[in-house]
Amino acid sequence: MMKTRAVKFDVEKVLDDKIIGTGYNTTVNSYLPNDEQDAWVAKCIEVDNIDKLLQIMEEIVLSFSCDHENFNSIKGYCVIPTDKTNFKVYLKLQLMRENISSLCNKKQGVPEQEIVKILHSLISGLEYLHRKGIAHQNLKPTNIFVSNNGDTKLADISSEGYADRRDRLNAQGDTSEIIYLPPEVLDDSLDQKELDLYKADIWSLGRCLLDLLLCSYEGDVLKEQEGQNEAIKKGFFLDVQKVYSSDLSSLLQDMLSSEPNQRRSAHEIKHIIETKLFAKNEPKSFENEKKYKSQSNDLNVNETEKKPWNLGE
Repeated sequence: MMKTRAVKFDVEKVLDDKIIGTGYNTTVNSYLPNDEQDAWVAKCIEVDNIDKLLQIMEEIVLSFSCDHENFNSIKGYCVIPTDKTNFKVYLKLQLMRENISSLCNKKQGVPEQEIVKILHSLISGLEYLHRKGIAHQNLKPTNIFVSNNGDTKLADISSEGYADRRDRLNAQGDTSEIIYLPPEVLDDSLDQKELDLYKADIWSLGRCLLDLLLCSYEGDVLKEQEGQNEAIKKGFFLDVQKVYSSDLSSLLQDMLSSEPNQRRSAHEIKHIIETKLFAKNEPKSFENEKKYKSQSNDLNVNETEKKPWNLGE
């Protein structure tokens, strides 16, 4: 497996007039280096305090340490001060075709064969991160991308922490992201220091998977945010069995368990996909299945997940 290498980032090659996307204090522009064949983008983050800058630098360090085909790692960066306390941070990333929220919004339904392929790619990337001792802590449809060649990739590791992210989103009144936070994070009575970050990641990924499944669900009420939360709470999401297999529905139920210790690990979920779901969804159509199955042998680490990094210590 090739090692990730941070490449030179030339701010002058950022095409400011070609904006691909925007977000909170963020713009994504085309980036066209003359000496490379790959297509890149420049993500520009406007930062107004040193603490936020340090957090972003921690996330850059984490991303640089990752090299997996199902994770869109940062390939270069540049920090430009605009005054004493404000900065622009440019990140160089591979150009992606779309995020999976675009698939959800199409609402024509995603076939189970495609969902199994997407889930296997994502759980492979998540297993890789967990084996390295990295919890993603920022899983949501807009951070899951499909590349131009059809590969599905995780992106945007967060060092903010689940509890801090919850408090920030509550302060901002951002309900669109809060629905991807697991129930134990939303429970103020729990000691967040005891939070199992890996199992929290599993729930958030399951919540993203639910969005894909509900694209095909006939009950429009479940497509509303409150309806989806209620569906998870009461177990109504099992009605997706009307469209999808019981194995896939059961796996979703396990990922969305309200009890973290009842959720399987990324390694266990990957094994279920390869031994059960691939067998029912024409595995010959998955061209990279053998490569996927051998990835765990290339990691050179124990199957037991490492303790998550705590960069605040």
